[in-house]
Amino acid sequence: SSGINAEYGGRQQGTFSHTGHSYIEAKYKLNLLYCLNIGFYLKLQSSADKNVDIKNHPVIQRIVDLRKIFKTCAKTDFTLEKEIEHLLNVKQASQEEEKETDRKRKMSSENSGEEKDDIYLKQLKISEDKKRKKKKKKGIEVLAEDPTLMEDDEEKRGITFKIMKNKGLMPHRKKEQRNPRVKHRKKFDKALKKRRSQVPDIRDHEGTYGGEKGGIKSNLTKGIKLK
Repeated sequence: SSGINAEYGGRQQGTFSHTGHSYIEAKYKLNLLYCLNIGFYLKLQSSADKNVDIKNHPVIQRIVDLRKIFKTCAKTDFTLEKEIEHLLNVKQASQEEEKETDRKRKMSSENSGEEKDDIYLKQLKISEDKKRKKKKKKGIEVLAEDPTLMEDDEEKRGITFKIMKNKGLMPHRKKEQRNPRVKHRKKFDKALKKRRSQVPDIRDHEGTYGGEKGGIKSNLTKGIKLK
């Protein structure tokens, strides 16, 4: 039946000759009619209606008649089997050839697209090279007119202290606060001055003691009275 279906489809598409097509079309319709009657018979069996007499139903006689027709067609089916196989093989080969041609066409289109892309890239590279050469020529002409520009180009501007340290966001501090050693030195000197005002330094005297240079105040007493 599958071969008949394929053959019938081939006839509709117009790929096969007229010989034997009428027989194949009739066999195709007989198969459809047989399947229809079998389906109706199975529906009758599955139905729960007991009043229907299935044994004497006309569908059974139709199925029997169709089987007799199939038996008479068996000889011609055997003779046409090789023909059908040959036609199917031819059809399959033609389909494979079409697929191969489509694949080759796609490959050729892709290759042509790649070639176009390569040509475009080459042209782009050539145009960029020309632009570079023009820029170089212009630069040489300007340097020839003004030779001081060449010296400026050779000497590059140095980076600043801020760029070199790269500290980022930092709060503003005085110069003394930036260096920890200097900061602590200043702090120590300040503490020494404060201490000198509270505790006088010990002074070395040469020879005999001649009293204080500032003199002794008669009205100043630092002693504590005993009670």
